[in-house]
Amino acid sequence: MKKSTALAFGILFGAFAVTAALFVSHIPALITVVVISVPAAMASLIYWLCAGTKKGDIPFVGY
Repeated sequence: MKKSTALAFGILFGAFAVTAALFVSHIPALITVVVISVPAAMASLIYWLCAGTKKGDIPFVGY
């Protein structure tokens, strides 16, 4: 995954989480979107912060 892709995923999942959190009072099932999106956004942004600038590629960590 490239550094720019990790940033894009972080922003996308963050937007999902914020939007779902705004409407969770009307549709309680959206709490699942928040619960899934927040860790995904945090992980993507941490990958983006930790990625080097040489090749812009994040190495595969493994299982």
